[in-house]
Amino acid sequence: MPDGWRHCSLGDLVRQESRRVGPEHAPEVLSSTKHHGLVPSRSYFKGRQIFSDDLSAYRVVESDWFAYATNHLAEGSIGINDAKKAGCVSPMYTVFSALKEVDPDFLYRILKSPELLNQYALHEQASVDRRGSVRFDAFARIPVTVPPLEEQR
Repeated sequence: MPDGWRHCSLGDLVRQESRRVGPEHAPEVLSSTKHHGLVPSRSYFKGRQIFSDDLSAYRVVESDWFAYATNHLAEGSIGINDAKKAGCVSPMYTVFSALKEVDPDFLYRILKSPELLNQYALHEQASVDRRGSVRFDAFARIPVTVPPLEEQR
């Protein structure tokens, strides 16, 4: 392994975020896609509203935070909010942020890599006749290898 690189788990690089929209003015609703990451929901669904009118329970996704569709992660449905403003996602999503020792853009490339897509499938949990999902505790255990922050950038 190159000098300065380290083996760790995703949980060493990220923090789960759980802030809800609440009664305040709701930010734009985002949807996670396997090919384009987080995108405005209305754009992706061609102007149709597929989300609830009441967004108070939706999860806030600040700029440079990540979200994944818990039951579609193995398909690559994970994204980073690269807008310069907060958005929100369904309560069914998992939201997390990168810790200061990892570059969010670098982390995003790792999260979309074929190796991690395979890991997501291995960490899915499902009951009979249900689609598998990857909860944050399982996601956080996935092993990765990362270079020093300067090399990530």
